[in-house]
Amino acid sequence: MVANNYLDEGRPHTEVIELIALGFTGKLLQWWNNCLTEGSKDDIKSAVRKDEEGLPIFDERLGRGIPDEVNTLIYTIMKHFVGKPSNITSRIYDQLSNLRCRTLGDYKWYKDVFTTRVMHRSNCNSPFWKEKFINGLPRLFGQKVKETLCNPLGVIDYDNLTYGDISSTICSEGMKMCRDFKI
Repeated sequence: MVANNYLDEGRPHTEVIELIALGFTGKLLQWWNNCLTEGSKDDIKSAVRKDEEGLPIFDERLGRGIPDEVNTLIYTIMKHFVGKPSNITSRIYDQLSNLRCRTLGDYKWYKDVFTTRVMHRSNCNSPFWKEKFINGLPRLFGQKVKETLCNPLGVIDYDNLTYGDISSTICSEGMKMCRDFKI
């Protein structure tokens, strides 16, 4: 992140915030200029790290609290544009539950969106999400993929499958289907 480079150069945290704000465009620029009050901007520029009890963490070398302006700015942006972080996981659940791949032409988009969203969840490796990934495919094709992934007893061991394993099986079954139909 550009903030780390500025901080490594020894620039003060308040200057780093100003430099970052100079790069804002579009909605972010309008938010910074029109939505945030000068008091809110000052709060961001003077933020310090706090412990679990909410007390400032003091740095004896600096003679003051440890600066935390950049993290505060990022958190404030996320809170304004995305909402409370606790709402993000519930929103991701809703998005994943409703995500479908209508045609195999949309598979790359489906795979990218699904894996990006599911990786935000703490239970991303659970069999539920891996099965959901396959169930989001077109119905008959999804059944074919499940048949391929089944062991001789007819059970799919989702615990030992990665999303990469599932994706490569989907691609190989798709290629096999194209060869069979001479597409």
